[in-house]
Amino acid sequence: MHGCWSSIKLLGISFLFSIFLLSPTNEAHAQADVYQDGPVHEAFMTASTEDGLLLQAVARTPPAPIREQQPPKCHNDAIWIAGYWAWIENLNDFVWISGVWRLPPEGHIWIPGYWYQYREGWAWIKGFWSKESENQLRYISERPPKTKVEDISNAPSENHFWIPGYWEYNHSTRDYEWLSGQWHELNPNWVYVPGYYLWRPGGYLWVPGYWDLTLEERGCAYAPVTIPISERPTISFTPSIILTPEQIIKWCFVYYPNYTIFLMHHWHFHPDFWNNWCCIPPWWGWNTCWCFNWTNTWALWWWWTNPGFPQPPWITINIAGLLPPPSAIIINWIGLINPPIIISPWG
Repeated sequence: MHGCWSSIKLLGISFLFSIFLLSPTNEAHAQADVYQDGPVHEAFMTASTEDGLLLQAVARTPPAPIREQQPPKCHNDAIWIAGYWAWIENLNDFVWISGVWRLPPEGHIWIPGYWYQYREGWAWIKGFWSKESENQLRYISERPPKTKVEDISNAPSENHFWIPGYWEYNHSTRDYEWLSGQWHELNPNWVYVPGYYLWRPGGYLWVPGYWDLTLEERGCAYAPVTIPISERPTISFTPSIILTPEQIIKWCFVYYPNYTIFLMHHWHFHPDFWNNWCCIPPWWGWNTCWCFNWTNTWALWWWWTNPGFPQPPWITINIAGLLPPPSAIIINWIGLINPPIIISPWG
């Protein structure tokens, strides 16, 4: 979902702003233009979805990584995580996702993503935060079962959210066991990232849930940039435009539901921001919204922003009638989305 935030400004600097950089190889000025539609580096903000089992096929070969220089450190304990190329469907081209200064989640290390070639095309293999080093990871050959639909009890309070159950793999029995979900209390100082499965060339990986710092506390994320093809082999680029939490939230809104956990946390603890903005989905008040799987959440979101289509089968007519229609501006922002070419482990 792109092309929706042409009016957003980064630290008072218009997205039309161009950064000119000195290339050490040819002493010529190389150009990198700030790209206005995201996404944010995945080490800074992990997509809280089940789409780790789906990979997008890209027909074009990704460029080699550019020479990216580290900007001044923004926190003594932050580590630098380099940027990477991301495929942007609307541009039909790659965009450089700038590196980040990041305070890691406690006890975690970053396993970087990379581009991998399949028969159907190139796919980005997602990076993730892990308690184990890359050579200690245990891959699973058996595909995880579909997530169960749980019978959820009433929330203990409005400050609680539901952490969904999941299939835990037992390496001894080589089988999956279902662990039920549970209620947890929201914490203004921490954001819970639910556990999820990733599909990588080695097989399936379970990334356990963990508590992470809030967007305000986790370091510095920088704006992505477009770089002309002719400049990519020689450019020396230093990220400089720092994204504020509000700008990141606005970007992630048009990627809903990939960042549901962050949007819900921000909505709960920063109500003034949302009250001054016109874009709160009407079901965000439901505590059980946290437990919707990615497919159902996406179906709800797509149906709500595309008036005239029947509601998803798991939403009754009575519930559908309680949801006010989205404003015209949201419909214009989201638009009709063309599904990408998908590679899945099962074909």
